[in-house]
Amino acid sequence: MIEGRYTAQNVWDKARSPILRRYDSCLLKEIKLDPGVNYFILALDRLGCRTVHSCEGHPNGFYIHFAAPYRTALKIAGAGYFGVGIEWAEFWSLRIHDTVTPRRKVDILRWAAQAWEKKLFGRE
Repeated sequence: MIEGRYTAQNVWDKARSPILRRYDSCLLKEIKLDPGVNYFILALDRLGCRTVHSCEGHPNGFYIHFAAPYRTALKIAGAGYFGVGIEWAEFWSLRIHDTVTPRRKVDILRWAAQAWEKKLFGRE
């Protein structure tokens, strides 16, 4: 388990277990995703978004590039914890903008996943 203050797993922790693969259009092959992005990639799938690139950001960064309509990107930004910026028409980036320690990053990702469950999917 990743170092942190919690003993109970939340949705972010649970999503780290399966190995997710996606087709990388730059490399022209299927690649294994970093486990720290799993929850957010799956959540973006549920929102009808298409992910383009992602990186768990070893040791302290984090980003996901995704395609989505403007209103969907606004909803994601409204859930908090990430900076959401436009990269090009209908393509967005989701990032942690603070310089954070690895432990703080884990906390932020757990909190963000809980906020997404509540604000984007109506689950407590």
